[in-house]
Amino acid sequence: MADREATEYAKYGATPPTLGDHRKVNGDVHVLIDKVVAAASDAVDDKLYAFKLRSNAIILPSSTVYHEAAGTSVTVNIGDDNDPDGIASLVDVASAGSFSVLEAVAVDDYGKELWELLGYSEDPKALIDVYYTIKGASTGAETSFVHEIYFV
Repeated sequence: MADREATEYAKYGATPPTLGDHRKVNGDVHVLIDKVVAAASDAVDDKLYAFKLRSNAIILPSSTVYHEAAGTSVTVNIGDDNDPDGIASLVDVASAGSFSVLEAVAVDDYGKELWELLGYSEDPKALIDVYYTIKGASTGAETSFVHEIYFV
C-alpha cells in the first residue's frame, strides 16, 4: 500500500516546514452573486459583461450559472478578451437550467488562478472583466443569467 499526499498537505510536512497557499488550506471563501440579462435584440457574438474578478482569484468548482431558456441553438461562452471561452465554452442554454462556471476547465486545472485559466503569460495583477458571449444563434427574447461565483 502506498501513501500519497495532497499538494498543499505535503508542504506542511517539509523540513523546514513551508507554508502552502493559505487560500487553498484555510482561505476565506467569497461569493459573488449577480445577474446579467440578454436583451431580445442581442445577437451572435454580443458580449454580456458579467463580473470583474481579481486576476489571482481562484474560482471554486461549485460556482454555477442558472439561466432561463435562451432559445433554439443558443450557446454561451464565458471568458475575457484574452480567452473568450477560457472558462466555459459553447454551453447549450436553449432550455432553462444550470451549468458549472468552470465548464471548459479540466479537473487538473481546478485551483489555478483566474489569469492562468484565461491563458495569460503572467499575472496582470488587475481586475479582469469576465463576460458571456452569445454563440450559435441570437436569444430572440430577454434571457436572464444568474451567476453564483465562489472564490478565494
